[in-house]
Amino acid sequence: MTRLLLGSLLMLIAAPASDDFARFGKFGDAGWARGEFTQAAEWYERAAGLEPDAPEPLYNLALTYYRSGSHDLCLRYLDKAQALSHGALRDRCLLLRADLEFRDAMKQSPARRVEGLERALALYRAAGPSEIAKYNIEVVKLLLPPARNQAPQVSSSDESEDPSADDTAEAGKLQSPGNKSDQKREDRDW
Repeated sequence: MTRLLLGSLLMLIAAPASDDFARFGKFGDAGWARGEFTQAAEWYERAAGLEPDAPEPLYNLALTYYRSGSHDLCLRYLDKAQALSHGALRDRCLLLRADLEFRDAMKQSPARRVEGLERALALYRAAGPSEIAKYNIEVVKLLLPPARNQAPQVSSSDESEDPSADDTAEAGKLQSPGNKSDQKREDRDW
């Protein structure tokens, strides 16, 4: 009898929290739909506070901060959400992380941009076969070849300014129209 009474009390106490969790999530969704990201984040944080092991409000927080431009906060919540998620939500976490990598890479110098784009590409591929991932993979692949094909700057004063005959022949091969299909074929392997 005592166990039944305690169980009933626990259910009464736990039920409002789960109701609040769902309600707070809906309020956050409504704020998001109106473009009120600060308000949406407040509601998602309340929901996350009620169920800290639930990845959905953490992902929603990350997405809200991404949309509002607070990428550091986005990463903080994205790390938590990704650690707790699986399946489709895990794929969405990977897509968001890839988008962050992509944005960061595009702000970098050409040499560092390639590294960031390669990280983004790997994340897009890990995110699964969604149409969004496929599209973003193609975009990144289009951006990688120009960044990869930029000539490295030589800092050594020993080397002459004139390219050797071998370098000139190699440069001619890269610029000849006959090799464009080979270059495109290579790019698809990225």
